[in-house]
Parts: sequence; C-alpha cells; structure tokens
Amino acid sequence: MINFITGLLAMVLLTLFAGGLAMSIGSIEVGLVVGFVLLLSYVDFFESLRKRTNH
Repeated sequence: MINFITGLLAMVLLTLFAGGLAMSIGSIEVGLVVGFVLLLSYVDFFESLRKRTNH
C-alpha cells in the first residue's frame, strides 16, 4: 500500500513539474513530448502496480 501512495505522489509531482515546464516554454512540440513521456510513465506505473498485485 505504501508503494502505491508514494508512487502516486511521485507521478503527481512529475506531472505538475513537467506540465509547468511545458507551459512555461510555451511550445507545442515541447507539450507533445511532455505529454507522451507522461503517458508512458503512467502506463509503466499502472503496469508495475498490476504486476505487484498479481503475485
């Protein structure tokens, strides 16, 4: 349970930081790259949670 809470907190902080960085730069290309990286990190986070609960 603690892994879920700390992982979720880390994902929220990453989203806020990367989103704020992309908004401050203001380029659409940077926004797309940040969005893609965040999407991949959320997919990996949920896959690791699912893998941990199956064992």
